[in-house]
Amino acid sequence: MVRVVVQMILLVAWGVAIHGDPQDRTEDTTHTQPAKIDLDQEETGEDQVKKAVGAIPGPVGVSLGVPIPAPPLPVSDVVHASLRPGLVRVSRPACGATGTYCSYNQNYPLDKVNSIIDRFYNDVRIIYSDLYRFPTHDLVYFDNATLEYRRDGHFVCESSVDYMRPGWAQNLRGEWLAILNTDKFPQTIRVEKCRYEGKRCEYLPPCYKSKCVQRYSYVRLLCVDPYHPTLRPVVEVFRIPSACSCFVQDFTYY
Repeated sequence: MVRVVVQMILLVAWGVAIHGDPQDRTEDTTHTQPAKIDLDQEETGEDQVKKAVGAIPGPVGVSLGVPIPAPPLPVSDVVHASLRPGLVRVSRPACGATGTYCSYNQNYPLDKVNSIIDRFYNDVRIIYSDLYRFPTHDLVYFDNATLEYRRDGHFVCESSVDYMRPGWAQNLRGEWLAILNTDKFPQTIRVEKCRYEGKRCEYLPPCYKSKCVQRYSYVRLLCVDPYHPTLRPVVEVFRIPSACSCFVQDFTYY
């Protein structure tokens, strides 16, 4: 009997040592209640910044859900804007009174063009290298080599071929632009014009109603607006004479 009582006392003592006395334990409720949110509380300056800028939730385990401010939107580069339709205000140069382009001459605004090149040198160098992968003199050489077949005959519409360095040209929107043309960045175009435009084609019977017609190609050239030096040089498209063809009207049997 004594042994049983001793064993019960030992079991009670062991339970108290592990779990403690239930009468001495008080329930801690300080962390079980949810935090109260005051909806009428004024926003801090940091909260206002987050609302204005926006926030991106951070990855779990790294930022622990703390918002990261979103990067600001890019600002358009107004100072270094490219040429845009309606932005060009260059009047027709004197050399272009009778056409849509004119050659490089003493009235070319070389100082203004060089200033723009210095401002945007890297852009000019990259665009120019993409446009002109072959030197002009190589193209002229191959063009002249193909004209040897003229020794054996003639064209029904004769034309003249010329290579020129344009100074000014009118783009497809009717805007006059200075063609970037310097010793370091020269630009040459091939111009082929009818010698007898509107005349009857040769070597055709009189029953054919024919005439020689000027044909055009659309050429890409690097150009600038010399009177707006903050605008980047761009590639524009220009209408250049390129061939002379014989046009025959619908044939009618009489």
